[in-house]
Amino acid sequence: MELTAKDIRLRFDELKQERSTIDGIYDLIELYVRPHTGKFFNVEASEHSVQWDGRQLFDSTGIKGARKLASALRGSITPALSKWLDLTWEDEVLQDNHEAKEWLSEASKKVYQALLESDFPLQISKAFLDTTSFGMCYMMLEEVGEETGDLDFTTFPVKNCYFEPDFHGDPMNIYVEYQLKPSECVDKFGDKCPEKARDDYDNGRTTTHKVIFCIFKRENGQPYPAAPEQRAYGWKYVYYEDKSEITSGGYFEQPCMIGKWAEHSDSKYAKSPAFDALPDIKSINEWVKMSFTAAELTLMPPLMVKEMGLFSDVDMQAAGITYVNDVEKSIKPLNAGVDYKVYELKREELKMAIEEAFYVDILQLKDSPQMTATETNARMDIMLKDMGDTFGFIKKYLLDPLVQRAFNILFRAGQLGDMPPIVAERNTGKDMLEIEYLGPLAQAQKQGEAVSVERFFQAVVGIASAEMEVTGQQTALDKLDIDAMVDQFADVYNIDLGLVLSDDEVDELRERRQAEREERLSLENAQMEAETFNTTTQALQTVN
Repeated sequence: MELTAKDIRLRFDELKQERSTIDGIYDLIELYVRPHTGKFFNVEASEHSVQWDGRQLFDSTGIKGARKLASALRGSITPALSKWLDLTWEDEVLQDNHEAKEWLSEASKKVYQALLESDFPLQISKAFLDTTSFGMCYMMLEEVGEETGDLDFTTFPVKNCYFEPDFHGDPMNIYVEYQLKPSECVDKFGDKCPEKARDDYDNGRTTTHKVIFCIFKRENGQPYPAAPEQRAYGWKYVYYEDKSEITSGGYFEQPCMIGKWAEHSDSKYAKSPAFDALPDIKSINEWVKMSFTAAELTLMPPLMVKEMGLFSDVDMQAAGITYVNDVEKSIKPLNAGVDYKVYELKREELKMAIEEAFYVDILQLKDSPQMTATETNARMDIMLKDMGDTFGFIKKYLLDPLVQRAFNILFRAGQLGDMPPIVAERNTGKDMLEIEYLGPLAQAQKQGEAVSVERFFQAVVGIASAEMEVTGQQTALDKLDIDAMVDQFADVYNIDLGLVLSDDEVDELRERRQAEREERLSLENAQMEAETFNTTTQALQTVN
């Protein structure tokens, strides 16, 4: 069933009401962790409603913690200066076929390059910051035009987004609220711009207009090359005020990915480190606020005044004059008894708790100006243990569908080259790709396997050496598949396929080498026979 404009308006209102409780938490996170992202209970209908001051913010530990963690995620999962993804086949037959692997290897390079040349690097940074703060992010991938292969990314503000999950918890219908100025409406919708927005634009008014953008799953959606109204996912812009449809279209895949930090067992919404740190963040803000009062008491202490000891009011201005009966006895400062050591200890305790919630204690450099390789590996191992589940959520809900959609867009645009025949033959109509991540965090996971294999190999070599001393043989090495181990190391360390020979090429090389060895042995044997013959002939001649 196709969602109508009235359905979209009704469902949007229900979802907004449903999220009202968690919006209270989001509002606190916006205040203490992500200021200037917009209050969740307010609608910024004009520039006058935007709050640029810090309001009740007195400490920036939470703000810095979220930014450092988001930056660490960006650098360890999708680093800007190195290739962070690779594509392999789920089908073992294709994965063992060198032609299919070569084609997919080149395709993965083109997908990565397309991401790099788009606004993905900027938008993924926003997405990770939303994830560390609010526990979720909404990232949209669209194609500029039809079958152009040009990628365009948008990270929607969390406060404007709502979704309905399917049975498996994946986003099925997504709703994004826009507050558009008349000029924005005219630029976005052109001839289809709502009449009220067009009238406001023509008359120079700046009143905002609420528009709902909805992406919904069609029950009988058709695969490529279906028309927009028949594709698997439809989209509509709905003018909120009169529940009218502005424009509509369709996508072949879900274009909006919802990343999560950690799932909540009883809610479709996710938690973030900011949720855990929020009590300490609120406490440190109150503590710093109290310190300002204490500092004020120290700098401008209250005064004790002897009754009838003053001839005038107390003048606290610079060079002010106050008339008293007795300079030593009529007026004295009142010691408030402020102990700054207690303040500093408590503030440092709260700061450490907040930074621990945002993994800053793992991420930041210590006393040295740069980390050694050993320290880097140790910290990466700690991150892997503490953030392994988070990496899994980010892969499943954000990066996997994003990379798959980018691949599909480029393939439909003809930018990945001709598919090898064996790939078309093995196509089962399902997703055939397996996405591997090559960033430091993913590499830390894979290198753990390589370390185990390396230790196993060294142990077997040790056994074989001992065996050689005792029996004169090294049969223990017969248990090892050296080719398989080399392939695994090449995979773990992300070695380009062009640097590693295929199984067929290795067989050909070994056959050629064996033939050369046999030819060399044949020549050596012939030479030895000739020498033997000559020696025997000379001996017989000597006897005769």
